[in-house]
Amino acid sequence: MGTHGTRDKDKTTQAVLNTAEELFAERGFNGVSIKAISQKSGVSGPLILFHFQSKKELYHQVKAAIVKRYGNGSPPHPIFRGSLRKFLEEIIHSMFRMYRENPTMIRMANWGHLEGELENWPGEEEWHHVWIEDIERAQAQGMIRKDIQPYDILVMISGTIHVWWEYHEHFLLDKRLVNNPQQADKSYAVQLVKVLERGLAPLKP
Repeated sequence: MGTHGTRDKDKTTQAVLNTAEELFAERGFNGVSIKAISQKSGVSGPLILFHFQSKKELYHQVKAAIVKRYGNGSPPHPIFRGSLRKFLEEIIHSMFRMYRENPTMIRMANWGHLEGELENWPGEEEWHHVWIEDIERAQAQGMIRKDIQPYDILVMISGTIHVWWEYHEHFLLDKRLVNNPQQADKSYAVQLVKVLERGLAPLKP
């Protein structure tokens, strides 16, 4: 296939992925058909299936693309910088950026939960492994308390951030900061670092 053909294929694939992401976030996996994706993207149903084989595989590729966007904008491993505060700031800011730049992600995750989806997103486990390794390294250096499992620490951090973004519009309205979401996000992130820094600091003898 020549360069022109490759570009056409890439353009078609990206158009389908973009449309499918929008529709899956809006209606969930079960609420979207190949026909709906075809009509909105302008790519024929047979061609969509030629590139992705099935709706399930297309859904898989959409999720993989979202996780890949996170990886492309995140610092390389290892990220641990030598202090608990810097580590917390880095992981929290990284996760905040992910949610801010990928609003469809949380809607797809919520739909997946409602539809009984349990498996990790493609690439999610690898990122979990990266963060857990850094937490283990911090524990080995005596900068994070050792009586809490690294995986549980990750759940505490990511779960708190997920809730903030899941109910983001509600919280902004409640805090009367609808017109200044950046201020609200920054304030919450700063306070979250303070709470986690104190809670994860090594226990005193």
